[in-house]
Amino acid sequence: MKCFLCNERKAKRYCPAKHRNICAVCCGEKRGIEINCPDDCKYFVNGQNYQQKKTTNLRIKKDGIATFQKKAELYRKDPQMFAKIEFALVDAYNQNNRLLNKDVVSALEIVLKTLKSESKGLLYKHKSEDMVINDLADILENEVTELKNNEEINSAAATNFTKEVIDDFLSEAKFYNDQNTDKSSYLTHLARFHMDRPGGRAAKSKIII
Repeated sequence: MKCFLCNERKAKRYCPAKHRNICAVCCGEKRGIEINCPDDCKYFVNGQNYQQKKTTNLRIKKDGIATFQKKAELYRKDPQMFAKIEFALVDAYNQNNRLLNKDVVSALEIVLKTLKSESKGLLYKHKSEDMVINDLADILENEVTELKNNEEINSAAATNFTKEVIDDFLSEAKFYNDQNTDKSSYLTHLARFHMDRPGGRAAKSKIII
C-alpha cells in the first residue's frame, strides 16, 4: 500500500494523527509541521529529541559555548525568573497553538525595548500592530514586574538583570526561528520541558519523555 500523502513510497508507519499508514520520508519531513502529531507518537518523540540535539550542536557551532555559560550564570541568579517566562510562553502556546517562533521573537523584542526605555528613565510601553504579539508581550511583562518591584533589590540592578534575561530568551528564540523549518519549534521545545502545564497537549501523553 502506498503512502496516501505522497502516493509514491510504501506506507510502513502508522500515523495516529492521520489514522492511516504513511511512509518514513513523509513522517520525517512533515511531522510537527504539516502533521499535528500527538505527543505520545514514538516517531514524533524521537524526531523531537534528534532535532533538539541537532539544534543545540548548531548553536554551539554558531555562537560558541559562551552562550550557554552566560545562560547558566543568569539562571543561577534567579531560576524562578526563567521558570516564569517559560511557563508564560508554554501556557500561551497551549491556549493558542497557532503561535509561531516569530511571534515570540517580536513579543520579546517589545519587552526588551520597553525595559531599555525604562533604564533610561523613560516610562514608555512599546507596542506592535499585531494584537497577538501585544498580548504575549503583556503576559511576559507581567511576569518580570515582580522582580523589578522587589524592594530588597536596587531597581536599576533589577531592570538591568531583567534585560539580560529577556535578551537571552530573545537570542534563543531568534536562533530557533532562523534554523528550523518548523515554525513553532521553539515553543514546542519549551513545551517538552513543561509537559504538566494546564491545557498542554503533552499532559495527555501516555509516555514519559
